[in-house]
Amino acid sequence: MFLFELADLNTFAFVAPELRAQWHLSVADIGLVTSLGFGGMFFGSAVGGRLSDVFGRKQPVIWSSVTFSLFSVLSAFTSNLLTLGVLRVLTGVGLTAMTAIALTYVSEMYPSQLRGRCLAVIFGAGLAGIPLVAWFARLVVPSGPDGWRWVFVAGGFGVVVAALMARWLPESIRWQLAHGWTTMPSHWSRSWSARPARSSHRRLAHTRRTPTAPARGRPSELFNTRHRRRTIVFFLVSVFALLGFYGYTSFAPTLLVEHGFTVAQSLTYTSVVMLGAIPGALLAWLFIDRWERKHSLGVLTY
Repeated sequence: MFLFELADLNTFAFVAPELRAQWHLSVADIGLVTSLGFGGMFFGSAVGGRLSDVFGRKQPVIWSSVTFSLFSVLSAFTSNLLTLGVLRVLTGVGLTAMTAIALTYVSEMYPSQLRGRCLAVIFGAGLAGIPLVAWFARLVVPSGPDGWRWVFVAGGFGVVVAALMARWLPESIRWQLAHGWTTMPSHWSRSWSARPARSSHRRLAHTRRTPTAPARGRPSELFNTRHRRRTIVFFLVSVFALLGFYGYTSFAPTLLVEHGFTVAQSLTYTSVVMLGAIPGALLAWLFIDRWERKHSLGVLTY
């Protein structure tokens, strides 16, 4: 999921230098389309979270994956900046709706003692999508005047993952319990029954849990006396982390061409730089479940 999401997130950045030359765009025009895409992402994260609370995790993550794949492919057939901007907004909606739901799903479906390491591996693999799409762009963009269109087509392959999720992805057990399911799904029953005998008391305790109704929260609770400070801190951390990462990848290819590099050279440089994100995510495997999250986050942010 994250492989195609992160790849699709950066498709416009890697075709922007070629579009600027063909469509006679300014750097401001590139910035406008980039901003529109992130605006769609802002909306998508809120919508995705709401849909996943109502309809479960599985179906909305499939819908959102199909959404960003569809609009990425449609972007390949555009011929003007306005249409491309609209399609990038809609692509962004699907991208972060999927991300918000998928992160929630992972936190609910993996054991707490391994959750951090699972996320580290998942993000490490997902971040490989950025250099992969950069190398693909390096291959196809210089091949001809329509080569850039294939980069957007590649972003549409997320629909393949959506089909795999529809076939193999189980619904979140925590969501099911919270919404009144009184019996454990068959695949979970088989999984629990296959565990060693020494965990039988935990198995028994789990199966006897009485499902509870979901808590009815409101967005305003994020800013109540109890949660206000942590909400503001996380907002700030997210803003500066995403600004440093996506702000760079969104403009680096265009700015390199602006300063005399060829499109091929700028894409080569960007793809190599983006390789550093992969070991960075995997490095978290060593300490994320051993040290307190707060301290780890503070050190890495610093």
